Amino acid sequence: MATQKEKIIIDSIQRIAAKAPQRPQIVSGVVRVVDESLMGCTVEITEDDGGGSSEVMLNARLQNDNGLLQVPAVGSIVWLAEIDGRDKLGVIKCSNLDKVIARVGENRTEFQMVNGTVTVKPEGGDDVVLKFTQNELSLALGGTQVEVSVKSGQITLNGGENGGMVKVGELTQKLNRLETAFNAHVAVFNSHIHLVAGAVQASPPAPVITATVSVPDTNTITPVTSVNDLKNDNVKH
Repeated sequence: MATQKEKIIIDSIQRIAAKAPQRPQIVSGVVRVVDESLMGCTVEITEDDGGGSSEVMLNARLQNDNGLLQVPAVGSIVWLAEIDGRDKLGVIKCSNLDKVIARVGENRTEFQMVNGTVTVKPEGGDDVVLKFTQNELSLALGGTQVEVSVKSGQITLNGGENGGMVKVGELTQKLNRLETAFNAHVAVFNSHIHLVAGAVQASPPAPVITATVSVPDTNTITPVTSVNDLKNDNVKH
């Protein structure tokens, strides 16, 4: 049996312990319902942690859609931390995410990540959508639907139905050769005087002047230009 002195000591210890701050409790459960509009979800608490269901916050405040929001998938396991007691719980970890949403700044630029797709939604502007697969990246810009696909070192714009983009350097060289040859022929033609049959002859007749016309370019343009000469298969549009 405790002495009076021991009782005083025990009572003092109990009063000190009661005043000590309590560590937040961590419990676990399974997500049953997700409500993005309220920024919360319904979680079934595991039996080891007391059982029952609880409305849990996904953000620091209910119905607050600013900041970083991790949306757990229905059926995923979550860890919950007490916020101001057991009546208020918040998600701190989850086994499976359905999406991640980040809303940043006064203009509320929103970022969403869902199943390999990243969507950027600037307030008042067009959406930018990035899609990732194992070997491909595609980009869509707003209402104009400009699609850019990058795969195995090739860039494809809007499906690539028009084929490879023009190789400007090769096309310029071919056009320059054609222009040079054509201009030289024009210069020879303009400087040559042809005798016209049936024209009025001078009396006595003037001597006929003959001259050899040289062709300025004896080299033909070969090979004939084909589509493959001018297109770049690494960039299609």
